[in-house]
Amino acid sequence: MKLFRRKIKASMELKDDSNSCFLAESKLNELICESTVTKLLDEHGSKLSTHTDISKLSAFICKRAKRVFAILVWIEREHRIEEFYDNNFTDEWLPIRAKSPDDSDDGDCEVESLNPESKQEAVRATFSKWSEGDIDNFCDNNQWKFLAPVFHEKQFRYEFHEKSRMPFLNRGDQKKTNFSFVEEWTMHSDHLQIRANSTIGIPSNAKGYRVAVKELKRSQFVSHADFIKNAEAEAQALETIRDLRHPHLIKATAYYKLGPKHYFIFPWAESGNLWDFWEKDPQPLDSGYLKWVFTQLLGLAWAIRELHHSDEGAWRHGDLKPENIMCFDDKSNVKNSGRCILVIADVGLARVHAMATDNRPDPTSTQSGTVMYWPPERELPQQQARTRRYDIWSLGCIYLEFLIWLLYGTSGLRRFRTELRGNNKFYVIQPNQAGQMESARVNEDVQKWMDSIKKDPRCPQNTALGRLLNLIETRLLVVKVGPVPSSNPAPSTKSQYGTGLDVSSNPSFEIPLLQVRAPTVQFNGTLSASGGNSSDEFRAYALEMHETMEHIVKSATSSGNTRIEWMGKSDKPLPEGPKKFGDSLTAPQASAVAGRSRSKDLVYFTDRFSQTLDDNWEYTPDSDSAREVFAGLDLPTILPPKKGISRLCQRCSSLHLWSSRCSFSDTPAGLAEKSEHCALCQLLSRRLAGHSIAKHETVQFFRVGSYLTFGDRQGQPILSLYTLPGAHPFYLHLSSHRTIVNGTDPGPQGSDPLLSSIQIGFPRMPDAGSPTHIKVLAEWIRSCDNKHHCYPRDVGFLPTRVLDVSDSGSGTVSLFCDTRGHTNPGKYLALSHQWGSPLQHKKFCTYKSNIDKLKQGIKVSDLPRTFQDAVSITRDLGIQYLWIDSLCIIQDDENDWDMESKLMEQVFSSAYATIAASCASGTDAGFLKAYTERQCVTVETGSGARYYLCDAIDDFSLHVEQGELNKRGWVLQERALSRRTIYFTGTQSYWECGGGVRCETMTQMKNQKASFLGDANFPKSVEDYVKGKKIKLYQDLYERYSHLALSYNTDRPIAIKGLETRLIRTFETIGGYGIFEKYLHRGLMWQRSGDTLKRITSFRGERVPSWSWMAYDGGIKYMDIPLGGAIWAEDKDMTSPFKVNNEDNPEDGGEKRLEAWVCDIVEPQSRQLIMDEPGRSFAQPLRCVIVGRSNQAEGEENQIHYTIIVSFVTRKEGVEVYERAGVGFLEKRHIVLGDRGAKVHVQ
Repeated sequence: MKLFRRKIKASMELKDDSNSCFLAESKLNELICESTVTKLLDEHGSKLSTHTDISKLSAFICKRAKRVFAILVWIEREHRIEEFYDNNFTDEWLPIRAKSPDDSDDGDCEVESLNPESKQEAVRATFSKWSEGDIDNFCDNNQWKFLAPVFHEKQFRYEFHEKSRMPFLNRGDQKKTNFSFVEEWTMHSDHLQIRANSTIGIPSNAKGYRVAVKELKRSQFVSHADFIKNAEAEAQALETIRDLRHPHLIKATAYYKLGPKHYFIFPWAESGNLWDFWEKDPQPLDSGYLKWVFTQLLGLAWAIRELHHSDEGAWRHGDLKPENIMCFDDKSNVKNSGRCILVIADVGLARVHAMATDNRPDPTSTQSGTVMYWPPERELPQQQARTRRYDIWSLGCIYLEFLIWLLYGTSGLRRFRTELRGNNKFYVIQPNQAGQMESARVNEDVQKWMDSIKKDPRCPQNTALGRLLNLIETRLLVVKVGPVPSSNPAPSTKSQYGTGLDVSSNPSFEIPLLQVRAPTVQFNGTLSASGGNSSDEFRAYALEMHETMEHIVKSATSSGNTRIEWMGKSDKPLPEGPKKFGDSLTAPQASAVAGRSRSKDLVYFTDRFSQTLDDNWEYTPDSDSAREVFAGLDLPTILPPKKGISRLCQRCSSLHLWSSRCSFSDTPAGLAEKSEHCALCQLLSRRLAGHSIAKHETVQFFRVGSYLTFGDRQGQPILSLYTLPGAHPFYLHLSSHRTIVNGTDPGPQGSDPLLSSIQIGFPRMPDAGSPTHIKVLAEWIRSCDNKHHCYPRDVGFLPTRVLDVSDSGSGTVSLFCDTRGHTNPGKYLALSHQWGSPLQHKKFCTYKSNIDKLKQGIKVSDLPRTFQDAVSITRDLGIQYLWIDSLCIIQDDENDWDMESKLMEQVFSSAYATIAASCASGTDAGFLKAYTERQCVTVETGSGARYYLCDAIDDFSLHVEQGELNKRGWVLQERALSRRTIYFTGTQSYWECGGGVRCETMTQMKNQKASFLGDANFPKSVEDYVKGKKIKLYQDLYERYSHLALSYNTDRPIAIKGLETRLIRTFETIGGYGIFEKYLHRGLMWQRSGDTLKRITSFRGERVPSWSWMAYDGGIKYMDIPLGGAIWAEDKDMTSPFKVNNEDNPEDGGEKRLEAWVCDIVEPQSRQLIMDEPGRSFAQPLRCVIVGRSNQAEGEENQIHYTIIVSFVTRKEGVEVYERAGVGFLEKRHIVLGDRGAKVHVQ
């Protein structure tokens, strides 16, 4: 038997890996044959019973128990084969498992079969005389070597024991996503039984079949029940689609469960996915190649039609993208390398629509697909269930990219993708007047490329390429979804071609010449053909798309009079796509496409739900405000000081700066040289001076919106372009306000179309506090009141004390008091300001000693300059009351201060608006200052209409967010809680509300991070964000706050209390001290951002626990732990401080404590430790609390553990008490994971 065992081992696959080796089916059959078995039994007959008939035993083994015999030989217990024979124990009863003594009835070790069809009594009888060691030897490892499963084409679902060994040989490429892990494997050919002509087939090599094995992964945000539900839904979808036997739909090989894990097996696509395919340039565009391209595109349309209208129900894919379209080699077309069969895969999001979607009122809850190929309805408010036309938009995107790749190659396709704005989507969301996202339009960059392709000589309208583009533009990339047909068309059975393979019995492929009829479908009682116009405003459905593609292919392959060419021909140099600095850099107003209106916004806003959290700002003209502000305006007050046209050099004189397509280049040295005699070169030279550009480096300038920028069209604007009402078509009605300046008309009245891409704005900023300035502020308030409704109409709150400024003629104001606990009508403004250095600015405060005097009246002239300016603005805007902290809180009354500080949330959220004195360094500085002088160049068009190029000063980030005022800790809360804020900077004024930021230059700005703080109902906007984005926003907020200055560091938890309360309420959780129960683990994982933190030793009121960053002075940041990348500690290991009853011990003073187990650290000086106070020494060794661990390298010694480093403080009532000392990224080998004993308290 030893020799036979050696033969078995030599025949094993992966024989060198004891945990993975297995015996393949063919080897098993080769080794276990009657002649060999009979010979072995004869040679070892002495170990068998005398009554045993060896011939019958041999026949039993070879016909029914080959695996059993092989296992027995392997474990050197071959003589026990008689016990299996006597009990008729066959291979079908494998595998078996040993029940523990605790599970058995008599306490002995018993064996049971995992096959529910087996006879368990016979199984137990077979092993009744076996020792426990022999049973374990059979069950634990050895049986699995001989039980590698065999997959059959007719069976789809399998369930295996977790120790089962899959018949996989070599592993290839791997790909991991948040929801799955895909690996390429070679499956032994014995273990995959498929027909030779199976649809698409499974590619094979010398060793076996190449397959893709997809393991489903459960995200930490998905419950176990939902994970099982989603896995079953995907399995159901794949099983149904596999039964369609469609050549352009992936045919899953199997779905199996391996213990608790879920897997799918697919054919391996040798040529990768469609994006991989596009990485190489297309072949020459001859008729054969174009025929193949259109055949594949037709096949995809046919596949979607089959999905949407199958006999099994109406399926929607939900995640169409190039990465989910696989490229399989066409075995029937080996002579044409580089051509493949496109197959739609990854139906993990597919959902069946068993009834017509418009009869299903509930909005779809299917997990979202890939953002770039989302249709617009994915982000618009859902009023009804998502339709199958979701897929039509996605396929339209893919068709357009395929067309761009065909015409302009890989580089052209990459350029198209980089030029897409608005988070790389094919559409943009448009807010309505109330700021709500309720409509969408095709992305201007997408339209730019389609417009350019129309002009390509290869794509005239009456060619296959031209008709494909027309289908994409007019029927697929259509925003309106429209009604769903009342009938559900059955899939066509006469036009099923499109792969290059005929799925009928004829293996050869010829495009059949079919009679294509226009389908008749009923829409709201009106009959119309698919080619008609009655439904053209709505996106096509799959039937129309497929038949249109079919008609294009038929027309291009016809030999009759209706034949069209695949593409047009031209002797001219071929274009390379639209110019980089084309019309798309501004929203084109002058054209419309196929009845689709084009926005007049120069730059668009994107939806807050999809925009990335970055520091990039979007700019758009504030046309509505400009219309109102400039009506009746005294124009001389806003014209540049230098009258007349600016002097320009020859180059600049010839530039069409009014054109949105304008671009030019120069060097810093060239600009400096021309600056003496050219105002524009001088201005550009000065603007480049602050950038790191070599003197002779060529710089490209170009128009973006109503700006001039350089280097990268996404860069910061350096010049703003403005025009005045008399030269802009938007202001024809203002001609009655024509103004003469020094006897000279500033420009021709009426419309000059050349200036249509330039916004109305101020060439010279109005003086701060001037009538024009006040008019701008009043317009912002009026516009917000009428359109955004950021300030509720029913606000009845008035703070405890306010200044009454209504008596403007008396030169006094008075402190209006005693409203606490009452709701008094009356609008008030709140002042946000710096107190400033006491050495430079006088303190003007309310104290117990002077409050009665202040009630009687205060001379405005006695107030500090900043307060005087606030009074002036409040009066000019017609508001009666003004709230100023130092005057409206009694500064030497602790009880009053404590009570009023708790009202800060209501004070700022109830204010009609907040005045932010951004440019005032203290109370005496004032904020109505002369603006920084702005250089301006005056230019004329050929018709004499003037426009202006001025320093670009729209920089909310620099002037406000990075300004001195916003570096103060209290101001962050004031900004977030204020519904509307007016910022007075040294350059201009800004307005911030729920509708975004408005600039005094008549420009609007928007950024998602800023919108989070500017939300009029802060932080309501985050309710629609996914969990990861909510975490990112609040962490960014707290990181920012931790770096801000406070006059008293003891105010650290108080100065943000109102803001934190709002967040807790919105997140629907509990929490405090900068930590939310809902995001407890990530919230605890903060670290110092600088050299050290400093523990704050005393606070006003309750103590702050050491696990909170609020207990320290200094900036923090959160540890970089990937979303979905951690397995967090459970409640039994670490109990939240918000769940622990901290009132049990009154000596703790109500301080929140964390209860957890602590572990010793092997290397406490490791660089993986980030100490809060690096210079601090500790009397006892540091220990750690494990908050979570990485889900990578699970169980291995290098697995990362996310920990809080703690130091021992004392022992109270038998419980050890610790304090936080830092955090750590500790590998498992650095932590002693032994007996943890009792939990400790971290206070």
